Amino acid sequence: MRNICFVTPHMPAPTETFIRAHMERIRGNVFHLYSYNLDYATQGVPLRELYPEKRPSWYRWLHLLPYHWVFRFYHRKREERSDFALASRYLREHSINLVFAEFGTAGAVVAPVCASLNIPMVVYFLGFESTRKDIVEEFRERYQFLFRYASVVFVVARRMAEDLVALGCPAEKIVYNPCVPHPDYLKVSADYHSNTLVAIGRQTLKKAPYLTLLAFYEAQKVYPELRLVMIGEGELQEINTRIVRALHLEDKVSLRPFQTREQILEQMGDTLMFVQHSLMAANGDSEGTPVAILDAMASGVPVVATRHYGIMDTVVDEETGLLCDEGDLETMIRNILRIAGDRRLAAQLGQNGRRRVTDLYTMDRHISLIEEKLKGL
Repeated sequence: MRNICFVTPHMPAPTETFIRAHMERIRGNVFHLYSYNLDYATQGVPLRELYPEKRPSWYRWLHLLPYHWVFRFYHRKREERSDFALASRYLREHSINLVFAEFGTAGAVVAPVCASLNIPMVVYFLGFESTRKDIVEEFRERYQFLFRYASVVFVVARRMAEDLVALGCPAEKIVYNPCVPHPDYLKVSADYHSNTLVAIGRQTLKKAPYLTLLAFYEAQKVYPELRLVMIGEGELQEINTRIVRALHLEDKVSLRPFQTREQILEQMGDTLMFVQHSLMAANGDSEGTPVAILDAMASGVPVVATRHYGIMDTVVDEETGLLCDEGDLETMIRNILRIAGDRRLAAQLGQNGRRRVTDLYTMDRHISLIEEKLKGL
């Protein structure tokens, strides 16, 4: 059985279920290194602590030697204690024969280490690292090396594949394999008699929650019984709170912090529709696979969203949800009103969405494609 080392820029967050699923379900003896710039740690222990520097007894007399000898010695010791060298040592000592990098940035950093040890590697591009202008510019040169060395480059959105080809990645190395919802959502029974709209995700520019709030404000004028639950935190949280107060929506809009899966599952069971007005941020940041949207579809909840990046791969307009162009607030309002005013349409879209998930977005299908591409590496 292969020894596979997963490399991530941080410890996977509770919401990053796709990374945890890879580590749990891909066959092999699993090891894990994380953090940026090869300042890796494993099992919560920094590599500098895992491999402490050992100084010989004669070390204290080193200053008595000729200067050029001392300089060469210190230079060699710095190389031996570099992040690159420590990560290399870890991979060698654990006989790693495959590196699986999550996020393109992590792949770009670890690729030279893998190349120096002739260890095959694959990389998963998951979102911001292929769209944010500052990240792409910072990693542009390192991406070129990554694209040459990696055996497989997984992407979670079809537009992402186009972006990576434009950056120099060979098209034949790219494999489209989107993230998938947790199977627990398939057990939810959506309530099409509910008057609750739900939005789940970080309060960030690419999700434009302020536009969702403005659309809801207009929709509830027509259907006063509607309520909106927004779950998530982020840099726009204070702005959203101010918008709710300015529009006097305190009794109709509930702004909640991130919640557990169990809490969200319960909320999905009392939801008429999922709403999200994603758009490309000024810095280029865009959605990869909108996992919260897939969670809603798996729950049988119809989706009102935008024709944006990875959303266009998952939501079929007029079949599993209703889409509008980015920034088209008027059409989003009309789409909310259509579902609120036609509960048969809500049920039809919701059930179509659940079937689409069971046909195309299951964890078994996701992992099987990865295993197929790893054969022979």
